[in-house]
Amino acid sequence: MHHHGKDDTLSIFNRAKLNICAKIRRILPAQPCVLCGSMSHHGLWCEACDVAMPYHDMPHCPLCALPTTRGEICGHCLKKPPLFNRTVAAFSYRFPLDRLIWAMKYNEQLALAQIFASRLAERIDRSSLPDYLVPMPLHPAKLRRRGFNQALLVAARLSDLLHIPLLTHACHRLRDTPSQTSLPWKERNKN
Repeated sequence: MHHHGKDDTLSIFNRAKLNICAKIRRILPAQPCVLCGSMSHHGLWCEACDVAMPYHDMPHCPLCALPTTRGEICGHCLKKPPLFNRTVAAFSYRFPLDRLIWAMKYNEQLALAQIFASRLAERIDRSSLPDYLVPMPLHPAKLRRRGFNQALLVAARLSDLLHIPLLTHACHRLRDTPSQTSLPWKERNKN
């Protein structure tokens, strides 16, 4: 398993856990990679696909996480500061991550929530954890159609990993907005 983040040092305890997990994976039957279908003991996606994952390693705006030249605050955030003070991203939203998110949301590959939460936890600075995690809610009609809220699944696992309280009813979605996948790229921001 690759550890992608600012601090590449893992505690002895975490290294032991990773070694035990790797040994257990080798004992269990191989499973097909959710991306390419090749049989793998690596997890939900194979080692080759893990290398191809778009980890968010480039310099980026600390407020919105969009790419910048040297990690400075971007022009958009300088002009119109967001209502939050930091964004942490494990991945950039491009192939093959877009396929994995689609698989989790529409193909019920819910085990991906654990991987997304783990990779996000690797990126979060433990010295300045938030007081709470608030998952973005789905509109009740969309929740009934889908049967689950993918943001809540990831946030619940992240809450467990980082021991941060989860506030599931802090926000309510008032409008049933169209699915992002049905919208042109420029319309997604407005949605």
